[in-house]
Amino acid sequence: MQAEEMQREVFTLFSAPPYDRMNDKEKLQRLEEAVLSVKRADSMRKMRDASNGYEALDWAQKIVEYDRKAYGKDSCITLEDRQALARCYLNAGEFLEANDLFRELSAQCGPGSGVEERIVLRLLRGEGEALTGMKRYRKAKRILERVLERQDTVFGADDRDTLETSHRLALLLARSGRKKAALSLAEKTYLTQRRVLGQAHPDTLASRLLLLTLKPYGSVHEQEEEMDRFHSFCRNTLGEGDSVTLEALFNHAVIISKQREYLQAALECDDCSELYELHGYTHPVCMKIVLRQSGFWRKAGDHHLARVSFEMYLISLQWKCKNWLLFHLIRLLERIEAMKRQR
Repeated sequence: MQAEEMQREVFTLFSAPPYDRMNDKEKLQRLEEAVLSVKRADSMRKMRDASNGYEALDWAQKIVEYDRKAYGKDSCITLEDRQALARCYLNAGEFLEANDLFRELSAQCGPGSGVEERIVLRLLRGEGEALTGMKRYRKAKRILERVLERQDTVFGADDRDTLETSHRLALLLARSGRKKAALSLAEKTYLTQRRVLGQAHPDTLASRLLLLTLKPYGSVHEQEEEMDRFHSFCRNTLGEGDSVTLEALFNHAVIISKQREYLQAALECDDCSELYELHGYTHPVCMKIVLRQSGFWRKAGDHHLARVSFEMYLISLQWKCKNWLLFHLIRLLERIEAMKRQR
């Protein structure tokens, strides 16, 4: 019955102007475009409502497929959704795929393409973030510094894109061991964000979390109290399931482990389990939490749970290593082909 009603509706639609002047082939093309548009809208809704990073990634891939069929691979809509796909790769911790896609998009949106400079700089920043996740810090630092310098010149130091790049660069410096430079940049970024965006903005709180992990303290107790206050503020402002709130809780667990409160630290890591749903087990932050939790359980005397946590970490690491080996094999083959061309 529903199929018959749909057929009648389609017949009525195509009998009215301007469809009545089209031939059957044109009508079929319009119908296919309409179906793809409905599928795309449905996939976008499901991507927004996704419960974790991998589910969002799956829907983002489907959206790009619909775009290519309906609008072509070089259309503005396809380009925009491929940027969203690259960001989904980042959120899921798939840095190899994210880096390749960001590089491809950056090349496509180069000089003469007509793409707005703000978008081009965001693509370059995404490439820098992916390289940071891959621990290729030197190249990532060059890219992020170049992007930050250009954004500061074109958009100003108070622009949100400029501040986001500044935060990413501070994060890179911290991960690469340059704590003093990272602390200076993180403090500058946080103060500007607090003035421009407000104290309760998610970007401001992310920068404050980085600052709290870098700044020196007089005692572990003082550090624990400040991180506990910050976690409570994030929980009340952003909610318990927000990534900044959960990362603050993990940092609090690490701090109290220094006071030999290993059982409490392990239980707080359990409370961070929503991060696994947000990003997936192979995301570096989630892998770090599982590994540290294994150590906390072992020091608390529960060797069974310590083994379970460590096995989860090994499974995630094995999956990551497969991707790394594949990535380096592809790069090696590219080098061989380049050397052959040079000969």
